[in-house]
Amino acid sequence: MADDDSGTLINVNKDNFNQYFTEPSGNNNTAKYDPNTGIINMVQDDSPKWTAQAGMSLLNGVIDMSKNFSMQGDIEITPGFGGTTYSDGVLFAFRPGDPTQIGNPGSGMGVGGIPNAFGVTLDTAYYAFDEAGRSEKDPGTPSNPYVSFFRNIERPDFTTHNAADILPTSDWVKHLLSDSNSPQGLSYNDFGNGKWIHFNISLKNKVMTYTFTTDAADGSRTYTATHDFSEQISDENPNMSLAISSGAQSSQANVNVKIDSLTFSAQGVVNVEYLDEDTNDKIADTQTLNGSLTDTATIDPTEIQTLKDKGYRLVKVEAPAGYNYDTATLPFGGTDAKSSIPFDDVLQQVKYYFKKDAATPMTVNVIHEDADNGNKVIGKTDTITGNFGDTKAVPSQSISGYTPASSNPTSFRLGTLDKDGTTQETIVLYYHKSTPATGGGSSSTTTQPTQPTNNQWAPTTSQTPATPTASDGTVAKKGEAVYSLKKIYMYKNNTFKKSERIASYAKKPRVNRPMFVVADYARSQQGKLRYVVRDVNHHSKTYGKQGVITANWSYVRPVYYQSSHKTLTVINPRGINEYKNKDLTGKVRNYKQGTQLKVKGFVNHNLTTRYLLSNGHYVTGNRKLVIAGKYKQPKQIKVKKSLYRYNDANFDKRINKIKRGTVLTVKKWDYSHQYSTSNFGAKRYQVAGGYVTANNKYVEVVK
Repeated sequence: MADDDSGTLINVNKDNFNQYFTEPSGNNNTAKYDPNTGIINMVQDDSPKWTAQAGMSLLNGVIDMSKNFSMQGDIEITPGFGGTTYSDGVLFAFRPGDPTQIGNPGSGMGVGGIPNAFGVTLDTAYYAFDEAGRSEKDPGTPSNPYVSFFRNIERPDFTTHNAADILPTSDWVKHLLSDSNSPQGLSYNDFGNGKWIHFNISLKNKVMTYTFTTDAADGSRTYTATHDFSEQISDENPNMSLAISSGAQSSQANVNVKIDSLTFSAQGVVNVEYLDEDTNDKIADTQTLNGSLTDTATIDPTEIQTLKDKGYRLVKVEAPAGYNYDTATLPFGGTDAKSSIPFDDVLQQVKYYFKKDAATPMTVNVIHEDADNGNKVIGKTDTITGNFGDTKAVPSQSISGYTPASSNPTSFRLGTLDKDGTTQETIVLYYHKSTPATGGGSSSTTTQPTQPTNNQWAPTTSQTPATPTASDGTVAKKGEAVYSLKKIYMYKNNTFKKSERIASYAKKPRVNRPMFVVADYARSQQGKLRYVVRDVNHHSKTYGKQGVITANWSYVRPVYYQSSHKTLTVINPRGINEYKNKDLTGKVRNYKQGTQLKVKGFVNHNLTTRYLLSNGHYVTGNRKLVIAGKYKQPKQIKVKKSLYRYNDANFDKRINKIKRGTVLTVKKWDYSHQYSTSNFGAKRYQVAGGYVTANNKYVEVVK
C-alpha cells in the first residue's frame, strides 16, 4: 500500500486477494476462492439443478471512482448439463451503499435489485422476457452470449417477483448500455474447459473501457467499448463497492474468474448496524459511511433517536480500536457529541445494540469513594430511578470528615453510555478528607473509619493483626489494583467458608484477568493475610461486589509493574495510548497491539506506574495492556484445515467458509468471552472480514 496524490493506492493480486475480498455466506452464495490457483469458482456445475443461485466475491471497502482504476484477469466457463448450459455469465458491478449487499440471482447475476449498480457484463444466457427485480429482456440475437455495459434502472411497472429473489421488493433491474441497445455478440465456441477469455476493465475521468479477448487457440478476437459513467459517479460521493458475480437461474455451468491484478484508489468504509441485543436481528437499515483512509467518519445520532421513539434504548456499542467512546453517540437525538472513528481500514463495523424496553424504569447506583485513599468506598450506596432518557439530580451525601469533589456531576441522564460502550449503571462520586479546623484552643477529633454499608462483606474480627508484615512477602497497598492469575473466590468473611462465597472468578488470559481494588486487610484464624477488596470489572455481573480474597502471590498480584524494563510489547487488543503527561493526559497517539516500545524511565503516579519513552512521553505500566520484553506479533496465518470466518471473537454469527491452504493477514488477536467470570475464553485472530480460530489444529503462524 502506498500513498500518492491520487489517494491511497491498493494493488491486489493472487497473493493478497483474501485480504481485500470476501465471499460472504448466506443467500445461496456459491462463490469459493482457491488461494493456490487464484481462481474464484463462482458457480459450480454440480450445484443443485433448477435452483436459482448467485455467486459473488465482494471487495472489502470501496473504490474512489473519481480516480483511475484498472483490473485484468481471465474467465473460464465450462458448460454443465452434459455440455449444453452455460449459467448466466459473469458481471463486474460497481455499487454505492452497503458493500456487503448481495442482489438477485438468475438474470440479475447477483446485482439485480441493487439501486444504481453499473458496470460490465459477460452474459451467456438469453432472456426474451423481463424479470422484475432482476433484468430487462435481452436485446440482440437470441441464444447468443454477449458483452456489454449495464446499469440498474428503476422500473416500478415490474410488479411480479420470483420467490427466489434475495431482494424481493426492489424495482431496480439490469439495463444494457451498448450502442443502439445492441450488445457485442460472442459465440458459445468461445467457452469450454481450458478456454480462458482475457478481460481488461479500466476507468479514467469517469469513462470506463472494457476489452475482452477470446482464447488464442481458436483464433483470438477482441471486443472493446467505452462508456461515460459521469451520471452515475457523482462528485459529491464517488465511492463505490465492487462485486464480481455470477448468476444461475436453473442451469449450472462451472464458472471461474481469475484476477491477475487490480489497482484502485481506496476509500475506507464504516458500516453502522442497528441490532436487537436479544435476537441479533437488524432493526434499522445499515448506515454506510466512507471516506479517505486519512479522514474520520462521523456517525449521526438521528437513527438512534428514531429507534428511541419506537421504544428502543441503546444498551451497548461494539466498535474497532479508534472508536471515540469519550464522545460516544448518546441514546438520545439532537446531541452535538457525535461518535467518530478513523477510516484507517478498508472495511470496519460499528454495532449498536438495543433493547425494546425504553418504557421500563431504570436504576443506577451512586457510590461514594475516598479519592485520597485508593478510591475506598465510603458512605452508603444511593440509587437513581426513572425512565430511559430522564435527567435526574445526583444525590450527594454529607459524610463526616469528607468534602465532595467539585468535579462531581450534579445531574445524570438515565441510559447514558459509559466511555467503554456499555450502559452506565454506576455513578462514582469522589470525596476528599476534610482539613481539621484550627483555632485558639486545643482540641482533637478522631474520626473512625466509615464502614461500608454494603452487607456483602463484614470480615470477622481476628486476634491476629491484619497489617502486613515482612513475612507476608510482596503485598499490595491499600487502594492499589490487583488481578487474579488463577481461579479464586470472593468470600463474605476472612474464614473462607464455602457457604460464604459471594462470587467466583475463573482463570482468564492475561489481557482479561479480573481486577480488584484493595480496601483493607484481614487475616484467617491461622494468620494468613487476606485482601478486603472491591470488584472493579465494569462489564461483569460482579461489578461493585465487595468481599475478601486471597493475598497469595501465586494467585493474586498487583496489576501495575513495580520495576523498570528496557522494552515493552503492547498486548491489549485495542492498543494503548501515548500521553504527554504522567497522569495520562494529553493524548498523542495510539500504539497497536504488537508494537514494541523502547523505555527510558520508570515513574510512579499515585498507586500506579508509568513508563517514560525516549520521546519524553508516557504509557501505562498496566500488565493487562503491556508485557515486559519483546514479543513477536503474528502477521500471517495459513489455514491447515478448512474453517469458518465469524463476525466477532465470540463466533456469534458465521460469515463464510475458508479453504485449507488460505493465507490470512492477522490484524490482531483476542479472546472470546472477554467479560465472563466463569469462562477462560478461546484465542481468536482478527482477519479481513471477521475472526477465525487460533487453534493450532486449524491454523499455523507463517509470518
